[in-house]
Amino acid sequence: MAAPSLVEKAGDLAVAEGEKKRQGVHWSRHNSEAVSALRARWLDGGVR
Repeated sequence: MAAPSLVEKAGDLAVAEGEKKRQGVHWSRHNSEAVSALRARWLDGGVR
């Protein structure tokens, strides 16, 4: 099992990557929060 801080950091990096402005791709803060919440549920086993 991964340490919670490592899992949290991985989620932060995934969201930060999506927020970068490159090639017309940009996530709004609202979408970033939605992706973070979904990822957290998935990692907790709440999404199947």
